[in-house]
Amino acid sequence: MCPQLLINICKYVKLSTEQKLFATFWTEKTLGKGDYLLRNGEVCRTDNFVVQGALKAFYINSENGKEEILYLAIDEWWATDIESFRKQKPSIYSIQAISDTILLQIRYNSFQDMSTQIPKLERFFRVILENYLGSLQRRIILNNVSDAEERYFHFLKKYSKIAEKVPQYLIASYLGISAEFLSRIRKKALLGAIGMSIAYIPGTIASMSGAKPEETGLASGLVNTSYQVGSALGLAIIVAISAAITNIEKTSGTTDRMALYSGFQTAFLAAAFISILAVITAALSIKTLNSK
Repeated sequence: MCPQLLINICKYVKLSTEQKLFATFWTEKTLGKGDYLLRNGEVCRTDNFVVQGALKAFYINSENGKEEILYLAIDEWWATDIESFRKQKPSIYSIQAISDTILLQIRYNSFQDMSTQIPKLERFFRVILENYLGSLQRRIILNNVSDAEERYFHFLKKYSKIAEKVPQYLIASYLGISAEFLSRIRKKALLGAIGMSIAYIPGTIASMSGAKPEETGLASGLVNTSYQVGSALGLAIIVAISAAITNIEKTSGTTDRMALYSGFQTAFLAAAFISILAVITAALSIKTLNSK
C-alpha cells in the first residue's frame, strides 16, 4: 500500500486498526505514456489516486475537432470521472496518461464495501468532492472575469507543480487559449523580468553608491519611494493621455475601436518619450556627478 494515500487520508480522518483493512480494497495499476485510463463512452469502474505520473482529462470539440482539457492530474491527485463512477453510467470524456503513471485504484463495488466497513472515510471523500467543486467554481469565475494573462499567472501560482510536469500546449488548452498566445504571454513575462533586472538593479546600485554607511537606510527608502511614486505618476499620465485622445476621437465621429487604437498609440508614444527623457536626464546627472 502506497503511504501517500494514507498520509492524505490521515489529514482528515485518523485510521489506526483500520489501515490493514483499508489496504485490502486497493490495487496498483501502471499506465505507459499515451495509455488510456478511461475512454469517452466507457463506464468509469474505478476511483483512481495518482501515485506518480501525469494524466489529462479531455473531450474532443465536435465543432472544430480540437482537444479540450478539462483537468490535469499529477502525483497525489485524483483522476476519476466522478459522475460516471458514482452513477455507473458512460463517461462523456477521456482520461489519458501523458507520462508513465502509477495509480492506486478501487473498484465501485469495493468502494461501497469499504464505505460500509470504514464509515469514517465518508468524511474524507466528502472533503475531496468539496475541494473539486470549489476548484471548478473558481475556474468558472476566472474564465468569466479574468483575461488570459491573469488566468495563466493564477494557474502558475495555484498549480506550480503541474506547470513543471505538463507540456505548455496542454496548459493552454486548459486555460482556453491557443498555444501560440500562451507563448506570447510567456515571452512578455520574460522580457518584463529581463527589463526589471536591467533597469532596477543597476539603478539601485547607482543611487546607493554615493551614500555614506550611516545614510544607506535613508537612501534606500528614498530610492524605493522614487520608484513607487514615479511608476504611479507615469501610469496616471499615460492613462490620462489615452483616455483624453480616445474621447477626442469619439467626439469627432471615429469608431470606438479606432478611437481606442489612437488613444493607446498616443499613450505608448508618450511613454516612449518619457523613457527617452529619463535616460537623457540620468546620463547628464551621472556626467555632472563624475565631473565633481
